[in-house]
Amino acid sequence: MTKAENSTPKELTGNVITQRLVQRGFEQVSQSAYGAHVLLRRDHIDVVVPGPLRIVPSIVAEMIERSLEAALGPDWLFQNDEKEINSDQHRDSLGRQDFVILDVVVLEPSDDDLWRAFLVDDLSTVGYAASRSGALADLKSAASLRIGTATEHIVLVTPDVL
Repeated sequence: MTKAENSTPKELTGNVITQRLVQRGFEQVSQSAYGAHVLLRRDHIDVVVPGPLRIVPSIVAEMIERSLEAALGPDWLFQNDEKEINSDQHRDSLGRQDFVILDVVVLEPSDDDLWRAFLVDDLSTVGYAASRSGALADLKSAASLRIGTATEHIVLVTPDVL
């Protein structure tokens, strides 16, 4: 089955993505609170995917697929059978508190009415929700799991920060 024959399944879940990664040698490392995201690892590659029961919008699934294409080959997600946060990530401190500052892009809803937010340097870490703030909160949760720090230590910077 090729992408041309079958576009992204409408009911693709985080569980399907996780299963396909496990089939390709990834292991589940951890899961965020409430199961919103799952961290998987193989060799030097870490990937954060939406939680098992979450419906994954096609654009998010395609971003995850493309971000791992170099390691897993083209169309790995849709065939059915060393990603680190870039060095552009900054660590600053304010008083005694360390913060991780991440550049973020937010996309307005399209046909599916979902806002999407993703790290500029890591397209596989994505947040999505019905609102802009929800998508950013979801991304912060995914980034927290990926980086291994508490969400309150993460600062997301978008081009339209006031």
